[in-house]
Amino acid sequence: MSQASKPVSVFSVAMAIIGTVIGAGYASGQELMQYFGDFGDMAIPGLLVACVGFYLYGVLGMAAARRMNNGNYAEVMSPLKNKYVSIGIDVAMVLVLYGVLVVMVAGSGALFEAQFGVSAYVGAGVLIAVTILSAWWGTKSILTGMNIAVPILIVGAVIVAIMVLINPQADPEVSKAIPRTPNPMLGNWFVAGVNYVTFNMLAAVCAIIPLAVTFRSNSKVHLGAGFAALVLVILAGLLVMGIVANYVIVQHEALPMLALAKGISPMVGYLYAVFMFAAIFSTAIGVLLGLLERFKNVSFYKPRYDRPVTIVLLLATLVMSKVGFITLVGTVYPFFGYLSLAVVAFMLVNYFYYAPGRKRG
Repeated sequence: MSQASKPVSVFSVAMAIIGTVIGAGYASGQELMQYFGDFGDMAIPGLLVACVGFYLYGVLGMAAARRMNNGNYAEVMSPLKNKYVSIGIDVAMVLVLYGVLVVMVAGSGALFEAQFGVSAYVGAGVLIAVTILSAWWGTKSILTGMNIAVPILIVGAVIVAIMVLINPQADPEVSKAIPRTPNPMLGNWFVAGVNYVTFNMLAAVCAIIPLAVTFRSNSKVHLGAGFAALVLVILAGLLVMGIVANYVIVQHEALPMLALAKGISPMVGYLYAVFMFAAIFSTAIGVLLGLLERFKNVSFYKPRYDRPVTIVLLLATLVMSKVGFITLVGTVYPFFGYLSLAVVAFMLVNYFYYAPGRKRG
């Protein structure tokens, strides 16, 4: 058995899902507030829907890949390996990656504005500058360091959430009584829970499909997806409960968890801001490199195009980030969540078409 085909562990698959879903946007609290916190008492049912959804989406992607014996995500996501749909899937992934890049630039702007009181364009410009420099002059050592910031930030977010649950910064009853105006693109708590899964899993399933074909049994598929779903929803639940309990404070904040961290102490706020910027940068450079790799699949694209394309892509994000972090999270993420529903349908077609023993014409 080759190195590439050696079976991976259940833990590795679960971490691939968790690592793709959890990032700077997650720890900012804005994503979780729009998808769950804005629904108040219905946040918990929404999270339970998400838990089931993460499990089912992960199982479907991996099971379809195993039935097809195919680790190519574009083919597993395309009905009957339709090449035109496969091309469409690749185009969609490029759009998703770029959408996340725009949101990260806007997030950096919101971070500098909230923490230092400067224009959002300053924060966006700083992220663009360091991302360009990193992409041009090597990223391996930088990414190694920056990737450490992501788990630290997540641990910090959980600690902040637990602290404000134990000692709320606002009267929970006052927060509970505030009228909510959920994002109209998400509708109700059930739709929000489903959309949260479909958006996040669109990228995660790409990471786990190549791993699933190495499994020797289907039980690992269920265990990996189940463990990831539980961890994701437990962590999200702690942050969401902290947001709901202190909704009167964070309801208009672009970065709710940063606002809660600052409420604990100014030093905690600064530490949170530092790790959040590092996590935003880590996400941005990772997404940019992913985009450049996909461009290389185009026949006429040359490696020498990387630098000018990097500049164009990032300068364009500065223009689009003007829309604002809150608005971008509330439009870009739900849009791709609904787009991902088509991928679910395509994978279902493949799952049943490639069923063992089924006659195929």
